[in-house]
Amino acid sequence: ETVDCGVICHDAIPFDGTVNEFSNLGLGMPKRFDGGTIKAKFCWLTKAGSAGNAYWALGGSKLDGGDTLGAEASGSAAAVASAWIGDLKVHISSWTGEITLIGTTTEENLFLELQPFRFAASALDTLNGIDAYLIGMWLLWTANAETDD
Repeated sequence: ETVDCGVICHDAIPFDGTVNEFSNLGLGMPKRFDGGTIKAKFCWLTKAGSAGNAYWALGGSKLDGGDTLGAEASGSAAAVASAWIGDLKVHISSWTGEITLIGTTTEENLFLELQPFRFAASALDTLNGIDAYLIGMWLLWTANAETDD
C-alpha cells in the first residue's frame, strides 16, 4: 500500500489493528554475514492513531540455491513494543532481542526469508484497532570478515 504523506508517498506494508498479521520479504546478505542471530528495529507509522503501543516481531530462515521458498519454518522470533507518537510521524522501535534463523546457506548465497509480524491481538499491543504501516526495518548482524572479498 502507498501512504500519502503530502509531498512524498511511501510504500508501506499495512498491518491490521485487531488481528495478528505477518508479511514476507527476502533479503540477500553480504558474504561477511556470519549466519548467526540477528536483531531488528521497525520503522512504522499510523494514519489515525491514539496513545498506545504497536507490538512488532520478526522471525525468519536462511535459504540457499535450490531451497523451496516458504518451505522452512521460521526460526525463533523476537518482539518489541513501540510507542505511538503521532499520526504520519516516523516511529522507530527499540532493537528486538536475538532472532535465531533456521536453515543453512553457503558463503556465496546468503539469502534470508524474513517474516515481520504485528501482534495486534496481544495484550502488549495497545493501539486497539488502529492500523500500523511498516515502512522499513534495520537489521543488526555479526560479521566474520572485514570485506566480502
